[in-house]
Amino acid sequence: MDILLNVLVLFGLISVGLAFIVLLPMVGQLIVSVFTTVFVEKLLARLRNVESGTTMTAPVGAPPTKREPLEHHGPTPIYVYICVYLALIVLTVVTVGVSELGLPMKQAVFWAVVVASTKAALVIGWFMHVRGGPALNRFVLSTSFFFMAVFFTLTMADLSTRDWTSAEESHWTPIEEAMESGEQPTGWSSRVDAPEQQE
Repeated sequence: MDILLNVLVLFGLISVGLAFIVLLPMVGQLIVSVFTTVFVEKLLARLRNVESGTTMTAPVGAPPTKREPLEHHGPTPIYVYICVYLALIVLTVVTVGVSELGLPMKQAVFWAVVVASTKAALVIGWFMHVRGGPALNRFVLSTSFFFMAVFFTLTMADLSTRDWTSAEESHWTPIEEAMESGEQPTGWSSRVDAPEQQE
């Protein structure tokens, strides 16, 4: 495995080196040729006493049509920001309280996610001006949430069904083996108030 990793790292370094050796001179030559062409064209236009083709002029034609104003909401009153800020502080205290209640793991994670989602909704809605902002922002945000939910669902489905194939692939197997032998599973903390140590 280490040899494969070293080969991949070496391949990556060689690829980046070749890209710098080959591409940078080409890009540099392209930039120099473009600026040289523009400079020579301007110089020849000045010598011939004609207008250069690279000179920016105002477009000639019909005046631009009046466009519809963009969606805009008025300024949000300061008391709204203060209320959102106080709600975020209260929800932070609730987060700490949920972690100290000693709930079972599934319930603790569920309530922590609910509180964190509420805090995220407040920040996105008011501090990031999605609420009352352009509809495109809401569309991009909802699309992002949809794909994030798809990825989380697929990941959780994969993790929850891994032990269906065989016991060797189960992520619970090392934990169960350690607990049967009376040892502490790898990565678990050794707190003084653990039930095994109180007896």
